[in-house]
Amino acid sequence: MGKEIEINWSSLRLVLIAESFSKYDTHAVTKIAQNVELKAYRFYENGLLYIEDLYTPSTATILEEPKKARKASRQKHYELLHHLDGRPDEVRGLFDMVQESIMALSQEGNVHESISKQYIAHKNNKNFCEIVVQAKGLKVYIDINTEEVNDPKGVVADCSTVGHWATGNSRFHLAPGIGPEDYEYAMSLISQAYNLTL
Repeated sequence: MGKEIEINWSSLRLVLIAESFSKYDTHAVTKIAQNVELKAYRFYENGLLYIEDLYTPSTATILEEPKKARKASRQKHYELLHHLDGRPDEVRGLFDMVQESIMALSQEGNVHESISKQYIAHKNNKNFCEIVVQAKGLKVYIDINTEEVNDPKGVVADCSTVGHWATGNSRFHLAPGIGPEDYEYAMSLISQAYNLTL
């Protein structure tokens, strides 16, 4: 329905539509169900469809807002400044360069950035790369198993058994002053994780 649609979780209802219902179905709904409607359908000649209202509760029950929705409404939104503020200019410049390269992985604009308290995530339909900005460089996590990464230089470390906030279990570091060849190699690692989301 799109992200612009707002759902009123307090007045949900369930509409059951079938060709017929047994007396036990009807009894169960009228005695114990809340905000449930029963409707029966019939097909007639010339493509005519008739829907009969078998049961509609006289009053709707207002439901408590789901815990997940309440939690989401309380979540704090973070900006890039949360991660970049106070970092050296060369680290901020490195992040800008990596960010631009990651966003350019998709010509269709399918790569999106999501900023949490702990990291900056990049996703297509799911996360494929998370960046933690540090004082001396970037800690880059990729969402691909270490044994599946094509990494002849051996720069990727397995962090699946080490506590970390990011969703990726493979990690490598980038420092300011990285040469073009090493930068291209780092982007090839990120691209491998991105390609798994296609």
